[in-house]
Amino acid sequence: MAGMTTARSTLAGATVGLLLAGGASLRPSLTPRSTLHQGLVTGVMGATGALAGAAVGAATAPVTRRTGTWLPTLAVGAAAVAAVVQGRKHAHAQVGSYPEWGVTEGQPALGALAGGAAAAGLSAGVAAIGSELGSAGEMLSDKLPGSAALWTTAATGTALGALTIGVKTALARVLGGLAVSGATVDPALAEPPDDPYVTGGPGSLVPYDSLSREGCRFVNWRVSAAEIREAGAPSAADPVRVFIGVESAPGITERVELALAELDRLDAWSKSYIIAVSPAGTGYANSVPVEALEFLTDGDCASVAVQYGLLPSMFSLNKVDIAAQTFRELIDRIHARTRGMAKPPRLLLYGESLGAEAAEHGLLMDPPLVDIPTAHMDRADAALFVGTPGGRSLRNDLLDNPGTVHVDRWQALPDPLPTGIQLWFLEHDADPVTRFDRTLMWRKPAWLGAPPRGRNIPDDMNWVPVTTWEQVLLDVAYATQSQSGVFRSVGHDYRADLAPLVAAAFVPDQIDRVPHIQILLSDREVARDRLLAGGSAQPADEPTQVSSDA
Repeated sequence: MAGMTTARSTLAGATVGLLLAGGASLRPSLTPRSTLHQGLVTGVMGATGALAGAAVGAATAPVTRRTGTWLPTLAVGAAAVAAVVQGRKHAHAQVGSYPEWGVTEGQPALGALAGGAAAAGLSAGVAAIGSELGSAGEMLSDKLPGSAALWTTAATGTALGALTIGVKTALARVLGGLAVSGATVDPALAEPPDDPYVTGGPGSLVPYDSLSREGCRFVNWRVSAAEIREAGAPSAADPVRVFIGVESAPGITERVELALAELDRLDAWSKSYIIAVSPAGTGYANSVPVEALEFLTDGDCASVAVQYGLLPSMFSLNKVDIAAQTFRELIDRIHARTRGMAKPPRLLLYGESLGAEAAEHGLLMDPPLVDIPTAHMDRADAALFVGTPGGRSLRNDLLDNPGTVHVDRWQALPDPLPTGIQLWFLEHDADPVTRFDRTLMWRKPAWLGAPPRGRNIPDDMNWVPVTTWEQVLLDVAYATQSQSGVFRSVGHDYRADLAPLVAAAFVPDQIDRVPHIQILLSDREVARDRLLAGGSAQPADEPTQVSSDA
């Protein structure tokens, strides 16, 4: 009888937790939600709520034994009413929380119902498995030495071990597939370029097919001197682009050596600017800021990136040290190569997303190139870091330093632009990538204080231990929702801000040219997407979900 009461109380607690978490899951967070996104948020939060509720229900079973069934029934009924009331309120708040994201066609209520059903099914499945393991333990204790608790623990451990092996095997296959995808060149770019100013072109020291998907894109998106002249420049040079793939050479030092050899071959040292780009996990080096610099300098620049992996950023967090070492060696070698020149090119640094984290980490490697109190940087002239992931970073170390510039969007740039600033940081207030941090699980962040808050952070968003962390974690997967050629300053999409920030940080005397260049960058992106799609451009009003690697 006691066991039945405990089971009833546990079930009631799980149901109450699931209902309350399901209603709360509709509260706005940092990104608008599609039906699937809402379903995932509700599913994860619902499962967490059910687990917590089950624990409370089991702990209060003695009370249930004294009161009978009316208390659990009342609790479930009240939770159901609260879930509906709160859910409707939060769903309504979602509608007005994302004005800069444009119209979304998600159905939060439908997503919440599906996610809640999934969470309920998962919880029921876990409970059923637990019951079966308990029965197995009792059966084994009847036939073999040892208590039922001992054999239940052994059975549970065996099941968890098998599950762990299965998950690891499946994950290995997924990662293997992603690595193959990252190494595979787009069909539209399968043939080496005939461009003599890029890695992989005529005379290159690097096999084109070793550049990976992202490397081939990077070298093919170069802006030519002819395009720069067509944009209104009376005279222009051909910029240079160098990319070294992770498969182009066996180790970090060898890849950096190859990058220097390519810069030598292409006479990059005769340019006024060299921009070293720290790529994201797959080797993604955003072409937009490099194109902006190519236009702004009339082609008087060279760009270089050295890849360290083939997996998306979310699966490359264990490679930050390797990425940082790669970038640091590249900086050091370029500095050593140009140190004795009468008029060396200005060395510019750029990193975005995981690339920003890696670059900042590289600058702090021993001996550090950045003096925190003065914000002075050695061996490079200026750096722009965009969308640095949350957690400890150079960005945070310098957050209140007057010798740096931190902005949420290009419109927040100081006017007039300051002089002598080397370190520039751009991160949207409501970018889940920059806001996600494990401390969200147990500590309320400053950015979720009382309104008014940062741009695009909903007033209705609040902080709850664990669940806010879950919401922002899932927001990360939907942080970059881009439309071909439509540059917006939202989430982890920084395209609208990049040309102005590149101009401000690197060539401030050219910032008046930015509006025209923005149009050119947008047109070029549409043309690229049309090429990669095999000739059919995606309509500008049709959103595309892009991974956070991009």
